[in-house]
Amino acid sequence: MKLGQAPRRYRILALLRSRGSMGLDEISKILGISKTAVLRHLRELENEGLVERQYVKKGRGRPSLKFRASRDNSLKNAKGLASIAIESLRYIERNMGREHITRVLTARYLELAREYSGRFLKKKELEKIKELASLRTSEGYMASFRKLGDGSYEIVEENCPIVLVAQEYSEACMAEVRLFSTLLGAEVEATHRIVNGSPVCRFVIRFRKNDTLRD
Repeated sequence: MKLGQAPRRYRILALLRSRGSMGLDEISKILGISKTAVLRHLRELENEGLVERQYVKKGRGRPSLKFRASRDNSLKNAKGLASIAIESLRYIERNMGREHITRVLTARYLELAREYSGRFLKKKELEKIKELASLRTSEGYMASFRKLGDGSYEIVEENCPIVLVAQEYSEACMAEVRLFSTLLGAEVEATHRIVNGSPVCRFVIRFRKNDTLRD
């Protein structure tokens, strides 16, 4: 995964989630940007409730300032956003049966496919991957990508806004894979899922060999 492919504030959040508490100096060195820039991005993340400050006391000197990902706040926000969707799906399941969950989510994926399809037309493989990663990042999934040695591609998502829905309805994950496959015109495999305990969602994309717009 290439952190350099994601917006800087998401790269910072990904570092905090994977490494725990970090100071400005450490983040600045890893990302190669100034401490002032790091602090600006951290303040934006703080305002969104995604990051919180931590003062660590060592010896007699002043406490050192650290930052860490605020998972409790993120979970609280996610619960608020997901509650209506979950209750709606539960209503459908109670009154129409579980099989209708797939129908509803499939209809939603087809609607999204129509909405986004124009952004992928006449693009080469790498351009499609970049477009999908950018789209997912704009929707809060913190997506990054890279090309693998066998010619396939990998998209990794550090965040899953629908994790609470997916915990109860795995059909949401299946619809997501179908959406990716439709937009990219490729085979998509989900190898890791946050909902299953992985720290990230990982997708491997394999384009058809007869794709006329290969890189």
